[in-house]
Amino acid sequence: VVDPPALSPGGTVDFLDGATLLGRVTVTAAAATLTTTFTTAGTHTISANYSGDSNFLASSYGPYIQTVLPSTGTLGVLTLTTSSPTAVYGQQIVFIVGVSGQGSAPPQGPVSLLDGTTVIGGANWDLGAAEVVVTLPVGTHQISAVWVGDINWPAAKSPVLVETVNRAPTTTTLTSGLVITVTAQRPGAGTPTGTVQLVDSGNGNAASPPVTLIGGAAKITTIYDQFYPTGGSGVLDAVYSGDTNFAPSTSTVLPVIVDAGGDRTSTLSPAEIATIYGGKLAASSAVGTLPL
Repeated sequence: VVDPPALSPGGTVDFLDGATLLGRVTVTAAAATLTTTFTTAGTHTISANYSGDSNFLASSYGPYIQTVLPSTGTLGVLTLTTSSPTAVYGQQIVFIVGVSGQGSAPPQGPVSLLDGTTVIGGANWDLGAAEVVVTLPVGTHQISAVWVGDINWPAAKSPVLVETVNRAPTTTTLTSGLVITVTAQRPGAGTPTGTVQLVDSGNGNAASPPVTLIGGAAKITTIYDQFYPTGGSGVLDAVYSGDTNFAPSTSTVLPVIVDAGGDRTSTLSPAEIATIYGGKLAASSAVGTLPL
């Protein structure tokens, strides 16, 4: 009598975490193996259900309790970078927060950005990073990121990052109507305040009293009597004093003709300016009227 050949089970095995299917594996050589990654920490109830085949009945195994621990980490696991360690007033600064350590699931929930102990912004995690965009006042700032953690990650805080914000550079413009405008240079932003005045380009002496900027502009209406008392020509600069957030600046020179007898507007062609004042001013043809 010859024994029949041994039969090997076929079919499939379903692996479940509670009622959630983790995967279906074909039985090979009487075994089924599933490799998986758990996306949440805690206790997982694992079971296996065999489908059976034409020779073997279906069967089940379990439950088997699998405990998944949170990713390891302590305060300081967050990373923090800045788009510009030295910025200017009004500039948008981008801070990127990351998380270090070996985690099977990406971090979730809100991240807070602090300046010292004051919360100045926040963002939610997105693909393992959080981006926070802020503008900061002039000065030195101690920036850090904090996160309360989630079911997979412990609470964390980044090291302190020093961010320096300087006054924004400005551009001062003097036009022929003796109108002075002051604007912030990019990447700075905002409207400068403070005062502007005319100065004699030759000796640097004040040629007009200071005038307060309104909306970043001012018009000079008074000229000191000691300047051009008998009329004539001259060259003026507009000087911006600066303020807490914006740096001082000086306009390009403006040649003027002063009529001591009235307010008549005088003009000079570029060629005449070049002849009278030299090549330095050849590109400018703006001329103002100075009422005396």
